[in-house]
Amino acid sequence: MVKLLKIILLLVSSSLILAGCYDYVRGISHVNRKSPLPDSACIAEAIKSVQGVSNYVYKVESGGRPLILHGIEKPNKIHRHTYVFSGLNGNFYFNENYAGEVEYHHTYLGLNQTPSQKEINIIRPVINRIEKQIEKKCQLQGFVSGIEQACIGVNCE
Repeated sequence: MVKLLKIILLLVSSSLILAGCYDYVRGISHVNRKSPLPDSACIAEAIKSVQGVSNYVYKVESGGRPLILHGIEKPNKIHRHTYVFSGLNGNFYFNENYAGEVEYHHTYLGLNQTPSQKEINIIRPVINRIEKQIEKKCQLQGFVSGIEQACIGVNCE
């Protein structure tokens, strides 16, 4: 009987610990998994051509270090671009791995919260305009058509 109580107590406490570790993400995500890496100057030109966008900043960050069969590779390079539109902080980045493969990510997400529908309605058209300008100014034919959109817990109609 004591052994059964210990097992039950262990299961209950494990469940509570695991339940406390669950984070959720809600909002809008745009991803292009086979993106080229455009020059930062043409990205800056594209961003600045979108009316209402301000406080543009570009920086390169160090990302994760992939582990492959022959060992740990050099860290990914994260080419991050941040901006402000109508009081909302936006950001997108190009993640370049050791093999030169690049993924594009442009998101407006909340961790353990859902951005308001009002914010989504403001930022989503700007995300689309920025991406169209990147395609145009950086001469990336098909860039926009390669983007996958995910709307998690918000309406993107």
